[in-house]
Amino acid sequence: MMNEKLSKANCRIEQIVHLDSMFVDGIVADTLEDLLDDYSIFEQCLESFINLGINNDTEESCELDTSDAKEVFSTLRSKGITGFCVQVSTPLPRRSHTGKIVKTWGITANSWFYGDTYEAAVDSAIAWALKIQNTVDED
Repeated sequence: MMNEKLSKANCRIEQIVHLDSMFVDGIVADTLEDLLDDYSIFEQCLESFINLGINNDTEESCELDTSDAKEVFSTLRSKGITGFCVQVSTPLPRRSHTGKIVKTWGITANSWFYGDTYEAAVDSAIAWALKIQNTVDED
């Protein structure tokens, strides 16, 4: 069923990160370390947390010291942020020189989304992908 929803929205999941199971006994999984290494990715996840109302303290979120992964994920866990981060991609629709709208996986947009459940994260991602599908860049 989830695959069907993704297919209808013309998007695909690139990565899935389950925060709660990747931070166990104070040990941070390599995948979470990688998420912090590229702060722009982590920022997208934080924006999802804030947009969902999970953490309304934007200042505190943005001031997390991302050099200490254990501290970051301990803080997120203490705020109840233990769900799923998913990265989704979708083709960018473009208008060709003939006026035809073209969608190809050769030119994509991607973003990260958070949800308490996998389904919630994917639903947010699909809503974003559908918005993207309704915008057309001129070639």
